[in-house]
Amino acid sequence: GQMETSKWIDMFDLDAHVNTIRECYKKRRAVMLETLAKELPEPCTFTRPEGGLFAWVVLPEYMNAKDLQMKCLEKKVAFVPGGSFFPNGGHDNTLRLNYSCMPEEQIVQGIIATIILYALPELLRGFANYRMLIYAIVLIIMMLFNWAPAARDWRARMVEKFKGKKAKKEVA
Repeated sequence: GQMETSKWIDMFDLDAHVNTIRECYKKRRAVMLETLAKELPEPCTFTRPEGGLFAWVVLPEYMNAKDLQMKCLEKKVAFVPGGSFFPNGGHDNTLRLNYSCMPEEQIVQGIIATIILYALPELLRGFANYRMLIYAIVLIIMMLFNWAPAARDWRARMVEKFKGKKAKKEVA
């Protein structure tokens, strides 16, 4: 096995291949982080890795990444629930995203589909506000008809509107 590996390395420019892969992963990481920054609603957070192959997402504590994963797999969107990375348990609201194996456009589509179709309605459960649920349904319909840019703009306006109403109630 070692001789075959050595022969393969001698036949091909391994350093050039590693540089090509490194640039590809760097671009995909940038796309994933940019999309998460634009699309991931509060109070969700994510890491900004400087290397490697993964980004880590933390959802609100009442959300379960395994439940979200089952819904996403039905639409061929995959991620790894983060709870299994903690030997003492817990952290069921975390997930690990891999940016090495999908082209940039699929990374964007997967994140948007996950957030708008699955995570956003679950996040809204935490608000216990039916008006926001109606907004989420409208967003889902917009996404199904491939109106992604309009859906993102409309969602941003509705979230800001909701935040303003919530702030007024807290002051009162």
